[in-house]
Amino acid sequence: MTVTSSEFLFTKLRCPVCGQAMDKKEASAICRGLSAHCFDFAKSGYLNLTAGHGGMGDLKDATDARHRFLSKGYYSILSDRIVELLSEAEPSSILDAGCGEGSYTNKLAAVAPVIGIDLSKSGILLAAKEAKRQSLPALYLVASLFTLPVANESFSAVTNLFAPVQKLSFAGFSKRMDCSLSSVPEKNTLWDSNARSTTIRESIRAGKTSRIQCSSSKKKR
Repeated sequence: MTVTSSEFLFTKLRCPVCGQAMDKKEASAICRGLSAHCFDFAKSGYLNLTAGHGGMGDLKDATDARHRFLSKGYYSILSDRIVELLSEAEPSSILDAGCGEGSYTNKLAAVAPVIGIDLSKSGILLAAKEAKRQSLPALYLVASLFTLPVANESFSAVTNLFAPVQKLSFAGFSKRMDCSLSSVPEKNTLWDSNARSTTIRESIRAGKTSRIQCSSSKKKR
């Protein structure tokens, strides 16, 4: 029987309450524990797995503004490089921890099926809508980076792009890590809203706004 990308990604989820595996039943995710904790999918296709705790994440004004900015291609140089590095590692699955509004995550779906996690409901909503529109192999979760609702040893690549980093929270999620990649903001990441787009792009290209940190166990052929 052929397993779809959606089914493949769903096997990696774990109940945020009891840690049991989860099954998809119509428009809900139900855990296999005795209590059968149930979480409903939003119309856009994402799951809220915060289990009623974990804070709020970025608000709608912030995620909308970031989405408008990134949709203009200012950081396409960076996202293209990230896709290139991940493609070299040939991962079978990707966890994007701190995915925000999904501008980077949805591009990662061209490399391998990806799960994007963020605490911002408004950001996840934007990400899931776009993934659904493009029919991408991407699953989005509202959840905290510090209590990730995914199985241990289940991803071959983990990305953390401009999001709070807690290395210990990522350490156990890959049995054989092909690639661990993060993009760290520099002091010039935030620009005046009147800055010329060419200046922004030149600074990104020169590495003045961010730097990519990548470790890979994949041997080059």
